[in-house]
Formats: sequence, C-alpha cells, structure tokens
Amino acid sequence: MKRFEGMLFCTDLDGTLYNDEKTVSKQNLDAIEYFKSEGGLFTFITGRVPATSKNICNTIHPNAPYGCINGGGIYDFNGDKYLWKASLSSEAIELVRMVDQCLPEIGIQYNTEKKVYFNKDNAAMVSFREITGLPNITCHFEDVQEAVLKIVFGHEEEQQISLLAELLNNHPKAKHFDFIRSEKTLYEILPKGASKGVALKKMADLLGIGIQNTIAVGDYNNDVSMVKTAGIGFAVENAVDEVKAVADYITVSNNRHAISAIIEGLDTGAYLLKGDIYFVKITQKRFHSRYNFGYGILLYMPKTAHFCPLTAHFGDFKGVFSYSNNNSAILCPGKTEVADFVSFKGLIVHRLNIEKM
Repeated sequence: MKRFEGMLFCTDLDGTLYNDEKTVSKQNLDAIEYFKSEGGLFTFITGRVPATSKNICNTIHPNAPYGCINGGGIYDFNGDKYLWKASLSSEAIELVRMVDQCLPEIGIQYNTEKKVYFNKDNAAMVSFREITGLPNITCHFEDVQEAVLKIVFGHEEEQQISLLAELLNNHPKAKHFDFIRSEKTLYEILPKGASKGVALKKMADLLGIGIQNTIAVGDYNNDVSMVKTAGIGFAVENAVDEVKAVADYITVSNNRHAISAIIEGLDTGAYLLKGDIYFVKITQKRFHSRYNFGYGILLYMPKTAHFCPLTAHFGDFKGVFSYSNNNSAILCPGKTEVADFVSFKGLIVHRLNIEKM
C-alpha cells in the first residue's frame, strides 16, 4: 500500500495554494507530485467557475475532479463536464433587483455553466477580471437566459459590503438561498445548501473515500465548511479567525509553501488522520502499565479521543488497546481485561508504516 493511498487532499486556491504573487511555488508543485505518486488524490475546491480554472488544472494536474462555484458544482476537468451542480432558483432575480435599486454602486456578476457575465461594472469587478483573466462579457442581468449557478456582488469599500449583506439577509426570500463572503470585496448568493463542505462530501462519495480520510486547507470565510468537514482541517497562517477557529491545525502562510508543509507533516506523522485505515508504529520499547509489562505498540492520540473496547489485529499480532495516559495508549499482546480502551471511531492516529517487532 502506497503512503497516501485512500487519502483525498482538497485545497483552496487564492490565499492558500497561490502565494500573494498569484503563482504556485515549486515547493508546492513538487510536494503535490509526490503526494500523487504515493497514491493520494489531490485536487481543489474554489469559488471559481470552470472557465477560470483551466490554468490551475494545467499547472497542478489534479488527479481527481475539482469543486467549483464555492461548492455549487463538481467538475471533471479531463472529461470537460459537470459531475454534479446546483442552480439558483428564478426567485434570485428578486434579490438582484433589490440590490440594483437600493445599492446602485454595487457591481453585479452572473455565473452560468460556461460563462461569467459582468452585469454591472465597478472597480471590484475590474480587479476580478484582472486576477482571473476573464473576458468582459456584458449584458443586463435581466437578459441572462442560461441557468445561473451563483451571483457575485462586489465593492471595494467595507461599508458597502456590510450594507449589502444586511440587505440580502433581510430579504423575505433570503431563507431560500445561502450567502457567503468569498473575498474581502465579494459577496455571493448560492443555491441553498451549497458550500465547499458539501462539495467535499459529494466528491469523497463519488471517489469512494470516507470523509474521515480527507484533508482540506483554506484561508477565508467560504472555506470554513470545508475545513470543518474534512478529516483533517487546516488553516493557513494568513487565514481569517473564522477558519482558524474550526481548523484542527494551523500551518504556515500561503507565502511559505503551505501545501508542501502539510504534505511533509502527513508524510512524517506530525499530523494525525481520522479514519478507518490505521497504521501504527510497532516499537521495541518495553511499556509498563498497571495491567501489562512487556512489548507493545505505542499509539498517540488527541485529548478528544473516545474510549470503548477495541481489539486490533496486525497480521498474527493481536491485542487490545489499553492504559490511556498523556494522549497515548498501548496495544498489549493478547490482553483482554483492561480498564481503559480507545476506539477507532473518531480516533486520530499516526499514519505510519508497520514495522516488525
């Protein structure tokens, strides 16, 4: 079994995989290739639509579908097709009309399956095009005929974004939609129930991977659900407090090769993975507990681990985890009557190669 087989790694793009120069470092690219070569699935979940994701696909060559539209779709880059997507209901136009009337300085952008329409321009939308390289396709929002996957509003002033959020959330039909702030200058309407966390679950299901064997990393509010949902959730050092609050770990910033740092940590066992596939390191050390004195397997776990009976098998080696102390447990050969046990369910353990005793 390869090092990262059975793992799915999903990263955010801007502010996470990309550094502040909007490039992917060689350290990150090398780490991604190593992760894939050792059986791992590497991809991304972004707020972008497929039309703006081709360059990054050609750069990192994801070996799994990617999430787009802030979790509103899953796209097969090689097959050039959606595997799943959610669309906004026709009622969304009522919210857009209200914004257009009450906050006329707000930029408006419609995202469909294949195109992004700039319905009302301002400095935030100009900046968006400069960053993404999108063409300036214009039309009035009333004239968009395709199914709309998300609507993006933009303004460079914080006060305008705050007024926008308040206006949208107080609309009588707000309960039919989800809203997310995806960038400092952008605020979005999404289909109800669409989020990066939902996309991560759907992607894992499509690939036959347990959600506990997923890794996610992000930096902004729209990454919160993904980081919270993943088996291991990371926040980059430059992340907003909301992401850090739900993350299992805080890694280095996007300018210090965060993806490489995470993969290195997974490789060495510095980071711990929840899941039903476990590899622990058998040691020659003699352990002493109130129930056993002899050779065993030392297993480290977080303080949040749950306790219940567990028998483990490693080839001909059979035992029971016992004697939890200081975030560790011992797998004692053949022991069946012990006071404390640690369960696999909800457990995080080192994913290391098994060594013979």
